[in-house]
Amino acid sequence: MLFKGKKRSAVTNWMCYDATDVCISKPPPVPADRPVGEPHEPLDEDEYRNIMMMRDMEAIGVSGSLYSRDTLTEELEEMQDMYGDDPDFAQVMKDTGMDSFASRKPDEEPTSGETAVDSSTMTKLQETAAKAAGDIKDGAAKLVEGAKKFMGKLFGGSKQDGKSGEL
Repeated sequence: MLFKGKKRSAVTNWMCYDATDVCISKPPPVPADRPVGEPHEPLDEDEYRNIMMMRDMEAIGVSGSLYSRDTLTEELEEMQDMYGDDPDFAQVMKDTGMDSFASRKPDEEPTSGETAVDSSTMTKLQETAAKAAGDIKDGAAKLVEGAKKFMGKLFGGSKQDGKSGEL
């Protein structure tokens, strides 16, 4: 809020008492029998980075979840326990290369002769990632164009052809 030539206290008093009646009564005291909240536990750098990345992805319209390698391996092991005797499941696991992940324990690293992902699976992953990146870029461009049109309608400005500021 801009206050031209006025002291901050004058603006605060005006906002608190004249423009609204928010500050007329004092807030109630905290009850003595209120339970104490959880102690603060700071996030480590990786958790903070993941939270910020998820927030940014959600802001551009891409939602999803992040899982650690250990969690995914555990879930894969559970799936193998449930569907291990199904030949279709075994074939899908083999075709995708996921069987190599499930055979190891989460804390065990691959040996030097063992590769975690074969080259065909890596190629598929790279192609899928490139397609997803293109889809995200196209979606962001549509979102920007929609916002430009909306702002033009809102403020009555002239229509633009959308050539400036392309992604």
